[in-house]
Amino acid sequence: MDSNISIELISWAMDRALASHSVSRMNAANASVKNFAPIKISFENQLSALESAKTVDDINATLHSIKQTVDQMMEQNTVRMNGETVQIDQEVREMVKHSGYYKSLADVMSRKMGLMKIAISGRG
Repeated sequence: MDSNISIELISWAMDRALASHSVSRMNAANASVKNFAPIKISFENQLSALESAKTVDDINATLHSIKQTVDQMMEQNTVRMNGETVQIDQEVREMVKHSGYYKSLADVMSRKMGLMKIAISGRG
């Protein structure tokens, strides 16, 4: 896989983890607010589009079409779960999960950038 695409994929996954963490954080912060409808976020459509991409060009085009800011991701991919209440333990678990996922992706990105630096400048 080409380096630019793998960097784009990692970047998209990091943005997705950040958006998911933000949704759980907002739900947890509003758990005691009367009549607050928790928010649910889903990226199924975007993941399906990536899975159906067959070539590097398809992947690249798909990534460019779905790349959004975290705010846009939250606006376009969230729904209110009317009639449900916030499950604070579940939201905290989700925040921890997405924080760990983000940290792992940041480590992968850092290693990728380190390898690119070595490739460009050489070892000496």
